[in-house]
Amino acid sequence: MEFVNPSPKLRWAAPSLVFACFIGLVGCSSSDNNRSGPTKIGTLTPSSPSSSSSSSASSSSGTTVTSPLRDAQGNPVFVEANIVNQPLEPHASTAVHLNFTNRNGNTVQPVGTGWKATSECIRDGLAEIVGPITNENQISFSYTTFGCVGSDVVTFTTPDFPSFSYSSEIFIEDKVSFISWESTEPGNIAIAGSGGPERSTITFRLNGIYGSSVAGQRVTFRIEGLAGDTIRLVETTGISGSDGLVRAHVLSGSMPNVVTVVARHEESGAEALSGGLVISTGLPSANHFHIGLDKNSLNAWNKLNTPEASVTVVATDRVGNPVVDGTAINFVSIDGGYVTPSCTTENGTCSVQWKPDGREPANGRARIFATVKGTEDFIDRNGNNIFDDGDTFDATHDLGEPFLSRDYSENYQPDDYFIDTNRNKVRDDGDGLWNGLNCQHTSLCSPDVKYVDLAAITQLFISQGNNPTICSTGTFASPVVVPINSTRSLTGLYLSDGNINAENQAPAGCAIGNPLPSGTQISFSTTAGTLEGITSWTVEDIVGAPTGPYGVTLKGGSTATTGTLTLRVSVPDEQVREFYWDVTIQ
Repeated sequence: MEFVNPSPKLRWAAPSLVFACFIGLVGCSSSDNNRSGPTKIGTLTPSSPSSSSSSSASSSSGTTVTSPLRDAQGNPVFVEANIVNQPLEPHASTAVHLNFTNRNGNTVQPVGTGWKATSECIRDGLAEIVGPITNENQISFSYTTFGCVGSDVVTFTTPDFPSFSYSSEIFIEDKVSFISWESTEPGNIAIAGSGGPERSTITFRLNGIYGSSVAGQRVTFRIEGLAGDTIRLVETTGISGSDGLVRAHVLSGSMPNVVTVVARHEESGAEALSGGLVISTGLPSANHFHIGLDKNSLNAWNKLNTPEASVTVVATDRVGNPVVDGTAINFVSIDGGYVTPSCTTENGTCSVQWKPDGREPANGRARIFATVKGTEDFIDRNGNNIFDDGDTFDATHDLGEPFLSRDYSENYQPDDYFIDTNRNKVRDDGDGLWNGLNCQHTSLCSPDVKYVDLAAITQLFISQGNNPTICSTGTFASPVVVPINSTRSLTGLYLSDGNINAENQAPAGCAIGNPLPSGTQISFSTTAGTLEGITSWTVEDIVGAPTGPYGVTLKGGSTATTGTLTLRVSVPDEQVREFYWDVTIQ
C-alpha cells in the first residue's frame, strides 16, 4: 500500500540500510543526543531484498513510503527504535524501545508477536538482550554489554512477518586504559648518509579497560635522551585508527644510538615506551665480521652435491650492533666444492650452503672466503663512535685489499686470489688513511674511498671417509697383556682420514691426515676380560685435526684367557672399518 505524506517525516524502509544512514541524512536534535534520555536512532530498516516496494521517493507533493508491516486492517505500520543513553560504555546496560506508528506518524499498537533480537556480540557472548516486554504502544528490550566494543548491529524479527528483519546499531565506546608497544620496523637503521635505511616506523596500540582497541584518540610522541644528536621524529602527534593503532616515524641522525620513543595519551595520562631502535653506522667494521660452519669435516671426497655444510656469517658495526638488514655478503670456494655466491643479512647474519663438486684438493681442505663492504677500525679516544681528531689509526688498522694465498702463506703472491676493491687490476696495500663513512678527522680521512672490503675465512675438511686410519697408536700394541684380577690402561690413540698430503701443525696428535667426518661413531669392545669407563665416542661437528686421544681400560678376570680387543669405526655412508689387538689375560 502506498500513500503520499504531505508533510514528510523521512523514514527509511529500503533494504540493507542501517541507522547510521538515517543519522547521516537527517541528523538528530539536541534532545536526541542527550545522554540522559533516549536516543532516537531512526526507522528500522527491513533487510529482505524481496520487497520491491520498500524504497522511498520524494516529489513536490510529499514522500511516497511503504512498509512491510500491516495492522489488522491492512494499513502500513512503521517501526522506530529508540536506544537510551548512547553511546554505551563496556559492561553497561541500556533499553531499546521499538515504537510503532502509522503513516501519519501517530503512535499505534505494536504489530507482530514473538519479537526476537540478536547480534554478533550476542552470538559471541559479549552482550545479552532480554525481552521483549510489550505494552500499549511499545515493545522493549534490555541490552547489556560484556566487553563488546564498537558498533553492534542488533537485528529484530517477528514470526508474523518471517520474510523481513529489522536492524538497529548500538554504539559502545571504551576509554583508553593503557598503551602497548606493538612493533618497530625495521629495528635497526643506519646513520644518516651511510647508504642504509634511515627511517623506522614505531607502532603503538591504544587499549580500553577491557583490552579492546580504542580509535580516534590523540597521542603525542617524544624521544628519550639523545642530547646533541640529530635524530628526530617525523611527527609528534598521531590519531589512533579503527584498529587502535597509531604510528610514529623516526629519522636517524649523525651518530650511532639506541632510541626509545614514548607515546602518551594526554586525556588518560597513559604512556608506553617502545623497544630500542638501534641506529648504527650501518656498515660492518674490521674485526666485526666472522664466519663459521655447522659441520667442518664432511665425508665429501669423491662426492657430488652431498653431503653439505651450512656456512654462516655475522656482521656488526664497530660497537657490536647488527649491520642493517639487506647487507650483501659474497662467498667463494676456490680450493674445492661450490658455495652459494651471496646472501643478505637479517639481524646481522645470513647463511649459505657449501657442497662438494668433485674437485678434491690434495690436502683435502677447502677454504671458504667471505667478503663484505665495510669500514676500517680505529681506537675511539673520545667515545663518540666517529673517527675524528684525537682518535688512533695506525698500521694495524690500515687494511689492504683482502686475498687468499694459494700456498697457505701469509704474503701475497701474484697468482693469489684477491678482491680488487678499486678495480685497478692489481692488489693494493693500505693507503695510510681511514676508509669509512662520516670521517671527521682533519688529516686522516680518505678523500675518495668510503668503503673497504672486509674478509672472513673458514676451512672445511673434505674427508676421505672410506679410509679411516690410526695415525698414532699411542700405547696400543699387540699383544695386550693384562694380569689376572688387575687392569691395564691403553691411551694416546688418534684417528684420521689417512690423507698423506694433509699436514698438521703440532700439537695435533698426528703429523698428517684430516679429521674423520662429523658424526663418525668410534667404539671399543673385547672378548677377553671387560672394559671400564667410556668405550664409545662420536666425532663432533666442529673439529680441527685428527681426533683423539682415545683410550680404554681393560680388566682381567680371575682366570687366564685370550681374546681380541676391537676398535670399530663407522663413518656415515661408508662400510664399517675395524682394527684388532690380541689380548692375553695371565
